[in-house]
Amino acid sequence: MILFKNATISAGITKERKVDILFDEKIVDVREDSITPPENTTIIDLEGKYVLPGGIDVHTHFRSDNQNWQNYFYNASKAAAMGGITYMADSSSNTQNPLTEGYDFSEIAKKYENNSLIDYGIWGMINSDDYPYYNEEISELSKNGVVGLEFYLYSNNNTLSPLDYEEILELFTDFSNSQILFGVFPLDFPNYCKNKSADPHDISKYQFEAVKKLFRRSQETQVHLFNIVSPEIVDFVMNSTKKYHCTYDINPHYFLANKESIYLPGVQENNTNLSIDSLIQTGKVPSISTDSGFINQDLNYTEEDISGVVNYLDLQYMIPYLFSEYYLTKRMTLGNLERMLAGNPSKILGVDHLKGGFDKEKHADFVVIDPNLSENNIDTYSSFKDVKINCKVTQTYLRGERIYDISEGIRDERGFGKLVKRNFQATTLNYY
Repeated sequence: MILFKNATISAGITKERKVDILFDEKIVDVREDSITPPENTTIIDLEGKYVLPGGIDVHTHFRSDNQNWQNYFYNASKAAAMGGITYMADSSSNTQNPLTEGYDFSEIAKKYENNSLIDYGIWGMINSDDYPYYNEEISELSKNGVVGLEFYLYSNNNTLSPLDYEEILELFTDFSNSQILFGVFPLDFPNYCKNKSADPHDISKYQFEAVKKLFRRSQETQVHLFNIVSPEIVDFVMNSTKKYHCTYDINPHYFLANKESIYLPGVQENNTNLSIDSLIQTGKVPSISTDSGFINQDLNYTEEDISGVVNYLDLQYMIPYLFSEYYLTKRMTLGNLERMLAGNPSKILGVDHLKGGFDKEKHADFVVIDPNLSENNIDTYSSFKDVKINCKVTQTYLRGERIYDISEGIRDERGFGKLVKRNFQATTLNYY
């Protein structure tokens, strides 16, 4: 048993409180009053430090055809633990064998087993080639526990057959109110490519068109939009939440990594009243993703985006950067930061019965942050290499076990991370 004393946590969206937290594998008690610990309890005084639920990355890209992808996934899980992320949901869009059929789930899940320090989930995939048999496969994949089903409107991966809007309408109609989550990167790339005179910086316009087409077909279906680039799209989505069940993620480090990126928001719109910064500060962003892994090459992310390049260092710096930039500097509330990093992602992925908060009986997944330390040695290969981070993750706990300590280093245990499947009974529809 472990007892945190004097830990500062959020108390709702706008307030904070200092508490004692008693836990073993799960959270036993959280109180503002002093907790009297059982015998043989390890007591840790966290005066001056903050505790957040372990971070959740809703979308990574490590499974691929690269023979070393499992080693990369393990290295990524260690980087994530050092940065306070305790759960990743991984995609199979970078492989010639995407997870599209239910009977493949166990075999693919075994490939992750014993290759992660942190807990993880797996995205399934929908292909147009499987039409009209996809209904059965979607149901089987869902029963097996995928966190959601991805589909594409366009992909350079020839094994991923994009869905057209007619198929999407039928898909959403068949699975309305099912609590199955569908994930899509909303960019109708063929239309984008047809316009040869189009400025690459107009990506937000084509993405916005795709979002509106998806919404018109969404019925009562849960849809998650990957890699939103435009504040205008965010505003549209936020104004539509009463009608549609839609969430999204953004990747703020993209804007730091490459000033010429097609994701650069400053060249997307002339509307100066909207910005990624302001959206994050006001808590309008339901989830953040590093989009780490084998970089998707059809989006020209950076000049280094070549075959075999793996990005996992951003997992290490994402939470410290957001805590420093938005909580310490720009005064975002701790509650909104916590919702964006853990609370909302756990609901989106259907793992909120175990992850994403301080409720009793949830996994004791914590990240401890010291605002009196600074991150001075950011790896040059990270997107955050040129920013100042005025805090440090000092400890990360997963299921009550310390997997990272700033003094002792990272725990080297490949099989400590476990598969956590989607629980349809635990998922709620209101993410905001």
